[in-house]
Amino acid sequence: MVIEFNRQRTIINENIQLMTAQWQQHIEEILPPIIVQCRDYKPIEFKFDSDSSIEEAIAAERDKYYVKAIEATSKQTAYENYKLAAKLGHLNSQLICTCEANLDSYEIIEHRTISEKMEMAKCGDVKAQNVLGLHLKYGIGVAQDDVAAYKLFKMAAAKGDINARNNLGCCYEQQIGTVKNERLAFEQYYIAAINGNALAQNSVGLYYDKGYGVDRNPALAIRWYKKAAAQENVYAQSNLARCYENGKGVDVNYEIAYKWYSRAARNGGGTEYYELGKCYEMGRGTSQDFRHALKWYLKAAEEENEKAAFRVGIFYEEGYGVEASEQMAVSWYAYGARLGNASAQVRLGMCLETGMGIKKDMEMAFYWYRKSALQKHPYGTYQTARCYEYGIGTSEDISEAVKFYTVASELNVLHARLSLSKFYYWGLGVKKDTERAKELLHEVVMTDVELQYKLATGQLLYCNDAWSLYWFRHAASLGHAGAIYSLGRCYADGIATAVDLEKAHACYKTSAQKGYLPAQMALGQYYIEQANQEEAIYWYTMAAAQGDAQAKSILRLIAGKKLL
Repeated sequence: MVIEFNRQRTIINENIQLMTAQWQQHIEEILPPIIVQCRDYKPIEFKFDSDSSIEEAIAAERDKYYVKAIEATSKQTAYENYKLAAKLGHLNSQLICTCEANLDSYEIIEHRTISEKMEMAKCGDVKAQNVLGLHLKYGIGVAQDDVAAYKLFKMAAAKGDINARNNLGCCYEQQIGTVKNERLAFEQYYIAAINGNALAQNSVGLYYDKGYGVDRNPALAIRWYKKAAAQENVYAQSNLARCYENGKGVDVNYEIAYKWYSRAARNGGGTEYYELGKCYEMGRGTSQDFRHALKWYLKAAEEENEKAAFRVGIFYEEGYGVEASEQMAVSWYAYGARLGNASAQVRLGMCLETGMGIKKDMEMAFYWYRKSALQKHPYGTYQTARCYEYGIGTSEDISEAVKFYTVASELNVLHARLSLSKFYYWGLGVKKDTERAKELLHEVVMTDVELQYKLATGQLLYCNDAWSLYWFRHAASLGHAGAIYSLGRCYADGIATAVDLEKAHACYKTSAQKGYLPAQMALGQYYIEQANQEEAIYWYTMAAAQGDAQAKSILRLIAGKKLL
């Protein structure tokens, strides 16, 4: 996979210009495979050159960091090297980083074999019991056995091992080797937290935050997040940042949120990089800077963060902080879509349907629309329904169209309700129900004056005269020039109301003053009939200024005294 390859081969330069150039080169090299993948639904296979020794180099680098971690004289240095080795695929290092609070145990017994650890655990060594429990939990070096892991954590916790307490809490929370019990999970986390375990402190904060196993208390959540964040726990730093960003337990403060997102990004991975990218993109807590936003989004995408991949695609499409490139945008949308991001799937479908940055392919457009619809993405659901209605990339199927329009309508896509009303009105794919059709239309047009006017003129659905008059009045009350003019015609011709020439004239004048051409022409005709040459010339001149040929012709006739 190109992202993985790029991560292993280079460390992104802090200079955004150089970093962008590197990514541009790599992505352009694999653009055709990405497009092929879109058709075949297979993972991209990046082929190294035959003389490449990249795998050996990665293995050597991985082992180097692991050895440095074991030989480190401080916990912090050890963890930093474990993290580097973990990123390069070292299993035991990944295990350590998954539960960094267990690092003390690893510093003591990591060099032992699995057999030796088992023997130590049998002899009552609590650290060995905890570490062996982790091996069993994750299936590293031994067959995965959740029940055995749970029992070992429980034994070590009973003897006072704080890290085991935290791991036991995880078992109760995640139903590992035992039944799920949020109350017991909270109790174990709390004991570990008051004894300084950073992971447990974050978990206690989360439980107070969400109300898991304990009454919800945002203020206490903040207190525990801060304790864990002070120990550089990346999860707590991110949680604390979100609280300040959203005003949960504290007042909204984007500057403090930005500070914690920055610290989390220094310690974390894809999620933390993505959140910091959002701060720069939106200018929250810091000045808006698209180039810095792109840098952090790229780093997050490097860690397979699906949201970041989508944002990178948007940046390339719109030219935010980088030269706009439709092909690069499509590549990133394709990557985000494969990672499962519904928004990227919709955007990729749109590119495939319109031919933006990629050859048109209606079948693939439908495929990605439907993938996003299965995740209940509102617009993706609407597009899927549209494909079924018109046979775009799939067979025409009105019943399926109705089904997806219904879901999109429930997801508040107004145009889905508009389409659905048509099916109910004509009884297509659903039992005919004109009242339901009107209800759906009412929900839609109440939010859009232009749609109200179109409904009144019969462009959306057949309207009788009384219904047209109702919607002309509604749109006119909101200042729609065309509706005001049409309402005037209703008064002039007695359509669904009594003839009232004064009201008709007032409507024409109001509409004409808004620049509506038909109303200006109607006023000109009215004043000709009233033998008012000055007013007639004024309104025909206004219409002629908009390029109306008939108005110009009438003005010439007036000048030649062939009218009036």
